[in-house]
Amino acid sequence: MQTPLTCTFVFTSREYRVALWNHFRTKRWRLLAFLAIFYAFILGSNVYASYTDGKLLGSHGLDWIRVVSECIAALVLILLFILVFFPLCFFYIQYKFRRTLIYGKELRYTLGEEGLFLESEGVESKLAWRVTYQVIEAKSGFMLYPDKSKISFQWLPKQGFSSPEDIARCRDLLSNHVQIFKFA
Repeated sequence: MQTPLTCTFVFTSREYRVALWNHFRTKRWRLLAFLAIFYAFILGSNVYASYTDGKLLGSHGLDWIRVVSECIAALVLILLFILVFFPLCFFYIQYKFRRTLIYGKELRYTLGEEGLFLESEGVESKLAWRVTYQVIEAKSGFMLYPDKSKISFQWLPKQGFSSPEDIARCRDLLSNHVQIFKFA
């Protein structure tokens, strides 16, 4: 019988930023695809509107000045969305995190054959392997997703393990018990 595999760390703002960055980094392609489709829709609707307006008015062809100006306006709105909305969301999430029970406390995760156990001052939790949908291994830790929505996750930083052998044991344990195991 092997000793239980543990990951112990203090969950600070820095650790939270690392976890969030790794989570969003694995999801950014979806955002880029959405924005590309959205921009293509705006471009197509502008070309169609300009063409049909021209036909109704009796002229032939497109009003390219109108099409280009509306597309530039849409691109500026998308950039504003990226540059303003995402940082505001990030800071709001961090603000809410600082008011949770686990902020600044030492967390001790124990990985066993049944699942993942969390122990901390005033907090105890269990995540069974059968309900863990996916694990993504990033350079700095493991993200365990309990469902397909991939909105919430448990963060196991590699620095919380006592040795590189424990990290390898964790990787083996997770890949044997979880449906999907990926590398970021």
